[in-house]
Amino acid sequence: YFQIRAIFNRENLQTIQPKRTVLLLDTSLSMSGDKLPRAVEAVDFFLHNLNEADEFNLILFNDETILFREKPISATVENVENALRFVRNETLGGGTNLKKALRTAIDQTRFFAGGERNIILISDANPTLETTKTSEITKIFDNQNAKFFAFALGTDANETLLKDLSK
Repeated sequence: YFQIRAIFNRENLQTIQPKRTVLLLDTSLSMSGDKLPRAVEAVDFFLHNLNEADEFNLILFNDETILFREKPISATVENVENALRFVRNETLGGGTNLKKALRTAIDQTRFFAGGERNIILISDANPTLETTKTSEITKIFDNQNAKFFAFALGTDANETLLKDLSK
């Protein structure tokens, strides 16, 4: 479940606010097989659609969370390519602590200077660690100023959880 935004009037390009995005990539063992290449393609797509005025950070997660940078950075060509190298150099492992990953993403959005804060989850959304309860995971977004988008992968994706998080 995700939202796609389109620009139909090129004259409005100057009024578009810079994007502030935290990408979450699931690197747990459940992402093995066909899911991982599609997930990397999605990260590549999202990062290459940022421009230098935009800010981003990337978080890889399984039972642990691994930040690309301590704080969000501008989406320069060099930073985007370094982020993609960071993704390609990691390996799959462990379970899925989705709650911890989302909490880390929300913490990262607090570093943004302003503008709309976006969190994009690329996962099958099947939590196995800390909690698997949808109600506990969705509480993380209570009273938060961030928009959530999910890019679900696999036929076993947890649609209920993703729908609840997207609401």
